[in-house]
Amino acid sequence: MTETESNYYIRFSDEIVESRIDENYNNPKYGEIVVLLNKSRYDNIFELGDRKYLINIVSGKTPKGIHYVDDGIPFLGGSNIFFEKVYVETAPKISKDIHDTILASSKIKKDNILITMAGTIGRCAVYNQLAECNANQAIAILQFNTDEILPEYLSHYLNSRLGQLFFSKLQHISSQPNINLEEIKKIKVILPKSSEQKEILGKVRMEEEEAIKIGNEVNNVLFKAEKTFLDELGIDLETELEKIDYYIKSIDELSRLDFEFNNLKYDILEKLISQSNTSFVELSEVVDFLQDSRNPMKYPDKEFIYIDIGNINTKWGTLNPIMMCGKDATSSRMRRVMYGGAVLVSTTRPTRNAISIVPNELDNQICSTALAVLRCKNDMNNKFLFYALRTQLTRLQFERYCSGSGYPEINQEIDIQKIKIPKPNTMQEQLKIVEKIENLLKEAKEKEHKSQEKWQEAKDTFEKLILKGVENG
Repeated sequence: MTETESNYYIRFSDEIVESRIDENYNNPKYGEIVVLLNKSRYDNIFELGDRKYLINIVSGKTPKGIHYVDDGIPFLGGSNIFFEKVYVETAPKISKDIHDTILASSKIKKDNILITMAGTIGRCAVYNQLAECNANQAIAILQFNTDEILPEYLSHYLNSRLGQLFFSKLQHISSQPNINLEEIKKIKVILPKSSEQKEILGKVRMEEEEAIKIGNEVNNVLFKAEKTFLDELGIDLETELEKIDYYIKSIDELSRLDFEFNNLKYDILEKLISQSNTSFVELSEVVDFLQDSRNPMKYPDKEFIYIDIGNINTKWGTLNPIMMCGKDATSSRMRRVMYGGAVLVSTTRPTRNAISIVPNELDNQICSTALAVLRCKNDMNNKFLFYALRTQLTRLQFERYCSGSGYPEINQEIDIQKIKIPKPNTMQEQLKIVEKIENLLKEAKEKEHKSQEKWQEAKDTFEKLILKGVENG
């Protein structure tokens, strides 16, 4: 009989020396934390809450009835923080007045460390811009004495294997995992002198730069894949859009009193669609919009696989589902039922490309009602639809029909059904284009794998520089 690793363990009460008795916190696997700390090359090990180093730690908040604006202060959430990277450009915006008054305590300034506290725990990055921003309650904001600790060094440490072990141990496991500020302050950090921190970062950056270079190659191939899709249909959208400037029609030309809706670029888009050698159809002609819904709270002991907008990888369109027990649902509101092979489209901020195909194993599971569930009719291939919806051709239409500023939405009942997509005459033609795109995506994913390997090599190098007797991984 083959011996398998058990998922079960026993802890005696006298082994539990801290106040927390939850299962995850006391898992023996976190004994690795002590092992790694004992391998430190440096004597100075401090807790994040040590006031010698920590100047301030707060979390953001979301005031009741908050309104977003088109031109204001970026308001970050968990989806804007990744390992070593802050995506300010995708965040909604709040007014400067709210930033300076109600949210004055959570202002984010240059060199602050940002840590995700809910959902995906422990993604860390340095905020390195001069302009201030703010954050909601899913973000911890830490300010340190930069004479003692370099923000970039601390970010690398927290994103290392050792740092992530602390986050895994200290988090509270639920349908929405979380960690609080007091627990973050308990994380122990190995701290070399400032000059040694700089030396460590210099060596790590050389490997990170190679990872970034390959990552840029990935983006180039993805751009080529989208352009190839449009080229196969005889559409040169990019060239046409470069010819125009922003303008508004006269009042008697307007069909909708909306400044953005009447941008000339949409006239160019409509002209390209009407003159294309490929037929275009409205979504309602080639898909069924599935409206089945379910309230998970009616099934308190049942486990569901759940997809929210944040569980869709916008770069690749892949899904990262979470488990939801009916009794742990955050509200009694209905969730959409999804079906294998259907295409999910986020109708909130749809231009972000939160679009995916539901794998067959997720058939009859649930997703957010902010996701439209599209089932292709017989003459439309779901992969062709997926790639069509992820092109600039469709993003421009989403952009035109969206309403709202901070979290613009497209109406699921009316406007999304008007979106026009190309429809080659035969299924064979659709599949031919799909094959070309997938060959390019295969190349992009191979490069992505190499880029991730380089990032991991950089992490391994960082670890070897702060720990004794540590080889790769």
